[in-house]
Amino acid sequence: MNFLRCWILITLTWIPKSGAAANRPTACKYAGYIFTMDCTDVKLEGLHSYTYPVNSPTLLTLILQNTGIQTLEPDVFSQLTKLTRLDLSRNQLQTLDYRLFINLTELRSLDVTNNRLISLTDGRLFTSQLKLKYLKLSSNSLISLSKGILTPLVSLKYLYLSGNPFVCDCELREAMLWCEDRNVSTNAVCYYPRDYNGSSWQMLSDLNGCVESQTDSNGKSVIAVLAVILPVLLVVIGLWWIRFKRATARSDHRQRDEPDDRRSEGN
Repeated sequence: MNFLRCWILITLTWIPKSGAAANRPTACKYAGYIFTMDCTDVKLEGLHSYTYPVNSPTLLTLILQNTGIQTLEPDVFSQLTKLTRLDLSRNQLQTLDYRLFINLTELRSLDVTNNRLISLTDGRLFTSQLKLKYLKLSSNSLISLSKGILTPLVSLKYLYLSGNPFVCDCELREAMLWCEDRNVSTNAVCYYPRDYNGSSWQMLSDLNGCVESQTDSNGKSVIAVLAVILPVLLVVIGLWWIRFKRATARSDHRQRDEPDDRRSEGN
């Protein structure tokens, strides 16, 4: 009887567990003919540069969807110089280091939906992505997005921002105007302040307070410049006036001395 129980216990340990865990793949799939590495649902304990699956310079597509990634080393994608599509969706990323995509100059599509990003404000993040057309940032925790992030993206056609709790303020207005000028739709919706909750961020185009604030800022800048220039200008004028007075005094002195010289010559 004890033998039978032991046999049953051993047998049960070899039966695959039901549910998602049992069906989860244990390795990435590589399709060589299209240079694609698909790691969807593969639990990656760590993702390090120069190691599998980010160590193939020929890759065109890398899919790291739902791999449990929480952080990324700044140079983790440094070898993937030919990569055109990168999918980082359904992970737990809270920040993106500005050095992450430096070598990805051929990137056309970047998907970071369903992560935990709070804000993107470092203007250096996408400086190499001059060919990027699709940027997917939906369903994160973004409360802000600076215009400086978007400025380098000269080829951007599609920007996905739905599902983020944006604070609709003057800083976000600059990003909205950038998208509006380039006819880039976003589906971005305001979450704060409460009066704007649920409204499209395009309502920021009519936010007069930002225009006044910008005017005040420009006025303060002008005053600051004048505060530096005026003292210098006054010093220059003062020095010029002193030299002018000295030159005038010398001229008057010469004119007074000339008649005396003529009298002595006549005598």
